[in-house]
Amino acid sequence: MLLSPLLLVYNLASLVGGYGGPDWHLPSRTAWRPKGGLGLGLAPVKFYGMTDKYKVRSARLDLRVVYAQGVLHEWDG
Repeated sequence: MLLSPLLLVYNLASLVGGYGGPDWHLPSRTAWRPKGGLGLGLAPVKFYGMTDKYKVRSARLDLRVVYAQGVLHEWDG
């Protein structure tokens, strides 16, 4: 959120400079939580849009499923 004004300047410069279309998305954050829970506590998997990194907090998760969710998240975005 702190860098959001800089994203507007970047997008305007890309339009003027001819570098292609604007990149009109703000940084996002996504958290995967267990089904049926109240959503309280730490999420087992989180995505941080500012750094484009995923953080896995639980050893009980199958890393293959976490990787597949990350791939689908990237394709969807």
